[in-house]
Amino acid sequence: MYTIGISLQFHDTYDKEVTRGIIEFAKSRSSWRLRGPMGGLRDLHLQKGEHLDALITRIEHPSEMKKYEQLDIPVIDIAGAYRYDGVLRVQNDDIITGRKAGNYIRDLGVLSFAYCGVADTRWSSLRFEGLCDALKVPMRKVSVFNRSLSFFKREQTSEALYGFLKNLTVPSAIFCCNDIVALKVTRHILDLSIDIPKEISVVSVDNDPLLCSLAKPALTSIALDCFSIGFTAASLVSSLLDGCTVDMNNPSLIEPLEIIERESTQMMLDHDPVVQKALRFIKDHAVDGISVSDVVDHCSASRRNLEIKWKKVRGKTILQEIVQNRLANAKRLLRESNATVEAIALESGFKTTQRFYAVFKQETRYSPGQWRLRAKG
Repeated sequence: MYTIGISLQFHDTYDKEVTRGIIEFAKSRSSWRLRGPMGGLRDLHLQKGEHLDALITRIEHPSEMKKYEQLDIPVIDIAGAYRYDGVLRVQNDDIITGRKAGNYIRDLGVLSFAYCGVADTRWSSLRFEGLCDALKVPMRKVSVFNRSLSFFKREQTSEALYGFLKNLTVPSAIFCCNDIVALKVTRHILDLSIDIPKEISVVSVDNDPLLCSLAKPALTSIALDCFSIGFTAASLVSSLLDGCTVDMNNPSLIEPLEIIERESTQMMLDHDPVVQKALRFIKDHAVDGISVSDVVDHCSASRRNLEIKWKKVRGKTILQEIVQNRLANAKRLLRESNATVEAIALESGFKTTQRFYAVFKQETRYSPGQWRLRAKG
């Protein structure tokens, strides 16, 4: 019988969903017992005399490594804040997370960008790197505000953060490395009587339902595949206990899910009224099966001129914009409803199910059914 320790705080959705993935994997291992702080599990990893065969944890400070080294057992870190020899990592792909935020922010049409992150953590640095990569701007040209996680958790206001926000060019978009950071940032923005999202849009990470709804306005946030992080971590433990060789140098990276759009980014372009009008029409009617010609007719514009302007401003074609809006609607329905794939294809504006399958797989590398299973855990 193997005893697998789970050392997580359960302060947020991240820990809870990771644990759900661990438990799901453990169901297939009759020789496993799970020990941890919640759900009938006991937190054993710090008690003397207790034996664990492996530990899945979230290392958030270098000082924590000393106690884990004394255990002399396999340790799996699911945070990715730091890199240690002898500790295996299963974590969110933070570069791709940053790129996803960058692509989304670019499509908002703003011309100024900023980043608020947690200082001296690897995952925050990688998210910033991915953001700049997607935006095609050097890191040095993006306004950055980094502080400790404890700083962002404190209720007190910060003159330094006020000063940072006052100096941003309007309109701007801020990418916050997680929902905790975003919650404090949005409160400071509103204290300055700056309008969200008209003057500053805010994009976050984690999609914690409580934190996103506490923010005013509600936060647009990237949902992470925490279930798969937990499931993969447990699978890695199983391989180690079975004596399999495991790559100790490279982490197992789990791609994030989709961006959940809320009020903090619902902003249209205001520096090009024609593109703004067309974009509003696409967002309102993409699922109705509209064509590029319908967009051109709505704007009373030359098709060639609009397509040239669109490519310059949006970095894509009008047709690509329509398809991306249809895919966003389809992903929402796949994740939130039990409707058939055929019904979702039609409701999202695709004329045939075959076309929907082809476009969806090209975009996500999964079939709609596979993506639904992954998104729902």
